[in-house]
Amino acid sequence: VSTSEVGAINDGQCLCPPGQYGNPKDSNGCRQCDEGYYCPGGAEKKICPAGSMSDAGMSECRCDAGSYGSNWRNCQTCPQNRYCPGGETAFRCPANSVAPAASTSVSDCKCKARYMPVETPKTDVQCDRCVAGSYCPGDNVVMQCPAGKTSNPGAFALRGCGCEAGYYDSGMVPQTNFAWIFDGKVRIENEGLYTWCLQSSDGSRLTVNGDIIVNND
Repeated sequence: VSTSEVGAINDGQCLCPPGQYGNPKDSNGCRQCDEGYYCPGGAEKKICPAGSMSDAGMSECRCDAGSYGSNWRNCQTCPQNRYCPGGETAFRCPANSVAPAASTSVSDCKCKARYMPVETPKTDVQCDRCVAGSYCPGDNVVMQCPAGKTSNPGAFALRGCGCEAGYYDSGMVPQTNFAWIFDGKVRIENEGLYTWCLQSSDGSRLTVNGDIIVNND
């Protein structure tokens, strides 16, 4: 099978159609374009640019998995917290999940700290608040509090587990080289600028949502 431009007057002007390459008049004739190449029609096949790919028999390439873009000649790396199975679109990760750059699948999206993966028929990934009695450090990891301890929903570290009713902590506080860690919540009822202060004799640090606000170390 071959084609020609409008106005051709002899078989010497016949060309292989898009998706094929070669010379329609030689013994091999027109051949199917190979995977990873594109064939706009004519004698040559051309390799897909970096970040793009193609199936066999294609006249154009498309952005490869981990990349995206409407112009396959200039594919962009999939940004953080999105996934790109290939093609034009960078899909956003489900709520409360994160993913590294160049992710290729929704399975690359992992629940962030304080959240846990939940199976649901509606989506491949759903991240709900970590349940009481456990803590969730991120990356889809869910850890149970030790025996006799529990936690509030949304705990992200072992220190978020405290003694249940009827139990007490029998651990001894060392004489040196230790620190107390206090977790809590602040309710802000009015918008405005607030100043956070800490006073300590031997170093202290205050973090809000993981960001260091005051550092007296």
